Amino acid sequence: MKGQAARTVILAGVALGGAVGFLLPLVMRPAAVPFWRGADYTDLLVAHLPSAVFLNHALRTWREIPLWNPTILSGIPFAADPLSGLWYPPLWLAALAPYPLTFNILTLLHIAWAGIGMGLFLRRLGLSLGPALIGALAFAGTPKLIGHVALGHVSLVYAVSWTPWLLLSAESLADSLASTRPDVLRKAATAGAVLGLIFLTDPRWVMPSGLLASLYVAARWLSAPEGGRGARWVIAASIVGATALGTSAGLSLPLLEWLQLTTRAGSLSTVDSMALPPANLIGLLVPQYGGWPEWMVSVGTAVVFLAAIALFARTKGIIFWVFVAVAGWLLALGEATPLGLGLGGLPGFDLLRVPPRWLFVSALAMAVLSAVGAGAVLRSTPDPTATRRLRLGAFGASAAVVAVGLGAYLLQPGSSPTLGLIAGGAVALLAFVLVSLQSRLAPRLAAGLWIGLVIVDLSFLDASLLVMRTEDDDKACAADSMASELATVQRVFSPSYAIPQDKAARHGIELADGVHPLQLRAYVDWMADATGFEAAGYSVTLPPFPTGDPKLDWGPKIDAEALGMLAVDLIVTDYPVSAEGLRDPQSVGGLLVYANSAARPRAWLETSASGEWREVDGIARSPNRIVVEVEGLGRLVLSEVAYPGWTAEIGGRAVEVGLEDGLFRAVDVPAGEHTVLFEFRPTSLYAGLALTIVSLGCLAFLWSRRA
Repeated sequence: MKGQAARTVILAGVALGGAVGFLLPLVMRPAAVPFWRGADYTDLLVAHLPSAVFLNHALRTWREIPLWNPTILSGIPFAADPLSGLWYPPLWLAALAPYPLTFNILTLLHIAWAGIGMGLFLRRLGLSLGPALIGALAFAGTPKLIGHVALGHVSLVYAVSWTPWLLLSAESLADSLASTRPDVLRKAATAGAVLGLIFLTDPRWVMPSGLLASLYVAARWLSAPEGGRGARWVIAASIVGATALGTSAGLSLPLLEWLQLTTRAGSLSTVDSMALPPANLIGLLVPQYGGWPEWMVSVGTAVVFLAAIALFARTKGIIFWVFVAVAGWLLALGEATPLGLGLGGLPGFDLLRVPPRWLFVSALAMAVLSAVGAGAVLRSTPDPTATRRLRLGAFGASAAVVAVGLGAYLLQPGSSPTLGLIAGGAVALLAFVLVSLQSRLAPRLAAGLWIGLVIVDLSFLDASLLVMRTEDDDKACAADSMASELATVQRVFSPSYAIPQDKAARHGIELADGVHPLQLRAYVDWMADATGFEAAGYSVTLPPFPTGDPKLDWGPKIDAEALGMLAVDLIVTDYPVSAEGLRDPQSVGGLLVYANSAARPRAWLETSASGEWREVDGIARSPNRIVVEVEGLGRLVLSEVAYPGWTAEIGGRAVEVGLEDGLFRAVDVPAGEHTVLFEFRPTSLYAGLALTIVSLGCLAFLWSRRA
């Protein structure tokens, strides 16, 4: 037991050390923001950091957990937002300290966590410590994972980091089922809880990870003796599914309700313009230094080398992982293959809108294969026939890397394959030398050299993707210089993303525009009429930017009255706009600031059918409740987006919340002075929370009765 604990400590230390190497630019500048080298934006600043800032502000100011977020798109349901960080406990640290440093620390720990989980899974498969360490590093440092750190895809990186732990729980469950041990119920519930946690971290990853774990257990079931198969496996699968659904219900039920009302509903597809071009599969043999992370196929030359060794060594149990690797590559191509075309319409596959994210699955399979190959190389008493096969495999892998790299260079001279050819060829040569000298090296020295080669190979490739920048670029400084003026306004609209969402969150500025994958259809239609863009199709930005560059003038046609009903009293842009109702602009920090004379207050009372209205001044707001002091008779309209779950009371008596102009919340107010209370009480959230609490309670009960 002491030896096992010591090996686990070694695994954790190596995984953490590997994470430092893979994220070296981040470690060197931990207070800066990670970017992909070719990007001007990162989701960390666009989505995750603003959510953490808002949550922190709500807890400090109103002493409440916000269920509604009024800071972007004139309001979205925060508790239903998978990017809010509300449902993943480690991200609560980001809410307590909403700074890039906090996210960077969490990212480093999650990369290490991925390595630890992978190492434990490989140990469970029977591999010795050295090969398990190599496989752990191969997965934790896979360039696609580090590339998504650079893109700021925080929740996706964290969810993928849990995949080995899901496989570990699936392996434990399959082992109990095969041996007919009595702890099947607890093991099944644990696997379901891990899958549910992955959903809470990032729902997009639940289908790939769940499918992978299901296929793994199915393979174990088919290989089990006849006596080990039967109803127990079916019951266990049902428990896994039920626990996963219950654990994730706090997010999944409100998210499902929101999803049906968004532009994403009915337009989902696993295949879009970001499907992997088939030519990019060459990256498996030619490292893609500086490549776009979404199309990152490279897993490191040393990893490919060792995976090839596993094939040539005819190691048992690798067919499944070869199938997984190939399936991931094919699915990454989208509908270009029959597999992607056939599976694309199945329920749940539409969660992963970007097909190349299946490459995470291939990278994990390649990590397993590399560990198996390392086990064959590091075997202390190799069979002479096996040794010949190893050397043949080493020569074949080296020749393939050099040949393909040379071919890529000849086809594209002077391009990125040049560096890939040099680096890949050098690593392949070193790997070949290690295999050739294997019999002359002490086992621990050989394992250490292979570990060092994998770390160095992946660290250089990862460093080519990641660059650290401060938040204080020119645009951010311009937003900061306007903070005092913007703090007095109700809402701001920018047709050019002139006020970044992280800066808006820092200064308490509410935006009518925004970047988010889920946008209410009614709101998008309103804004299309109010600003002049085409509402057809799906976009994560509002307004959608035809060229992808928000600074380019897309010809907005501003309707000051329509924006005024959203309480937009300032329009901030990088280029001139014109519309009746906009005053002459002021120039602040290189931005043009227009005051909207047609802006309405946050609440008004319509006093006649002809649309006459008067301002309501007495209003107090927090994310979850709005209190209005009003003197009727008339229809009280809030400049707030209507959404299921908003309730209203007048003088303590519940009244129906109506819909005004297809977008706004409204109630009919009788004559006299009244206090109108609006509260956000989403039934879907409370029902989901109840299921989550019950599921976690059952899991705790099962573990408390562990023998």
